[in-house]
Amino acid sequence: MSGRVVLTRPREKSRALEHDLRQAGWEPVVLPLTHVAHQSFDLPEKIGGFILTSPSAVFALPQDHRDIPVFAVGAGSAAAAQSAGFSHVTNGGGDAAALLNTLRVSKDVPQPLIWLSGEDTATDLTAALLEQGLACERVVVYRIEAQTIADADLQFALSPAPDAVLLHSARAARLFQDRVQDLARSKSVSVKDTTIITLSKRIESVITLDCAEIRIAKKPDDAGLLAELAALGHKRSR
Repeated sequence: MSGRVVLTRPREKSRALEHDLRQAGWEPVVLPLTHVAHQSFDLPEKIGGFILTSPSAVFALPQDHRDIPVFAVGAGSAAAAQSAGFSHVTNGGGDAAALLNTLRVSKDVPQPLIWLSGEDTATDLTAALLEQGLACERVVVYRIEAQTIADADLQFALSPAPDAVLLHSARAARLFQDRVQDLARSKSVSVKDTTIITLSKRIESVITLDCAEIRIAKKPDDAGLLAELAALGHKRSR
């Protein structure tokens, strides 16, 4: 099936999914609602291992510590760490709960763990790991900032109405919703025939837009989003 799909992640983080969408026969439209801003930071002297919950933090992995284990939240973060030259990388399973379980059942986890984190997080991993008896220090290395989107760019993305809009975070969901509502007051922009696909129930709970439907990916990653799109295409083709 060929249809338009709007990607709302930062442009540099959309390239792989954009490629996969084209390969699957979709027409991706990149509308970055946010961008990643690196922050200055200091790492502690003692480091047992690193935790990554986003590929956006990979830049902060020190190249002179490439022999130190990295525990990544999912496939995207794991692949980014491996591309940066880190060979001892563990894929935590796709979300924070799975990562915590991976660390819980792992033997001889090196401590302290250094969590290279964004400014805003949905889960307090440091507290959760402490409950599991693992020492962890959070180091904030980046923040997600709103990207200015021109009315013309938003109108282009939504006209004609796309088959789907992909939302990877609650922040992006709020920004998308606010901009659509603002523009709808003055121009004929609507998502009532568009399916919104998200990565989690938390993101879905933000959305109050009048849309065709909201789907939550069964796996909280790009593969999960693609699977929902495939199901959407099958449903519409019947």
